[in-house]
Amino acid sequence: MKKTLSEQRKDKFLERHREQMKELDKIVKKSRYIINVPAMVLNKNEEDDAVDVIGTLHMHADFLNDFIDEINAKVPDLILTLDDWEFVHALDTKIKILSGFNAYYRHFDRYIMSDGVPRMRDVIDKYLQKAEQIHLDLDHHQEVLMGKYYEMQDREFFKSRK
Repeated sequence: MKKTLSEQRKDKFLERHREQMKELDKIVKKSRYIINVPAMVLNKNEEDDAVDVIGTLHMHADFLNDFIDEINAKVPDLILTLDDWEFVHALDTKIKILSGFNAYYRHFDRYIMSDGVPRMRDVIDKYLQKAEQIHLDLDHHQEVLMGKYYEMQDREFFKSRK
């Protein structure tokens, strides 16, 4: 049985949305950990609860650098699949701003020595907030796409019932 041109377009639309959701799902699942990073701390030893401030900053910086690397590796594929250019442009801008952390990361110990621990804590917290916002934006966009996809599928289902 041949499909009409309208049915072919709708199938293509649903397939494209499914592809976009799959790409977003990969990124969102892989980057979910970034939300919990600010709450993680390292203790100096197990006997007392003294926080190892510099060790914690290093750990946060490592997680943040890993997040940036993962996002930079996945976003080109995502950009090719997404249709919402306004979202893509906003995401690209946020990622470029977040990538500014690489300058701090490369010379992390030098910045701690020159700027001090409180300044580096503020810098890392600022970039962690930006990373979390990118993750939340991706998650929200995935939910929006899923809503549109299921809405379109429901319309198709009810039209086929008439």
